[in-house]
Amino acid sequence: MPWEDTYYELTNQGLKRITGILNREKDEIELYRIKDTRLEEPFLLRMLGLGNVKVVSSNRFMKHLLLKAIENAEGVQENS
Repeated sequence: MPWEDTYYELTNQGLKRITGILNREKDEIELYRIKDTRLEEPFLLRMLGLGNVKVVSSNRFMKHLLLKAIENAEGVQENS
């Protein structure tokens, strides 16, 4: 939707997702809670140099976080 936007921020404390322009939501997973990651590269995204990284955590409120259509997805997944 044209009124939505998503940003991801990786800090030394955690992984943040900020969504929205008019209405904002901010989610964060502390780094020590990240248990696993999964790289997904659908054909069309791969052709554009993009991919998805699925983060699995022990956070009881946010068990999964999907980083959608990001550049260098393989590098992000390896460094998380």
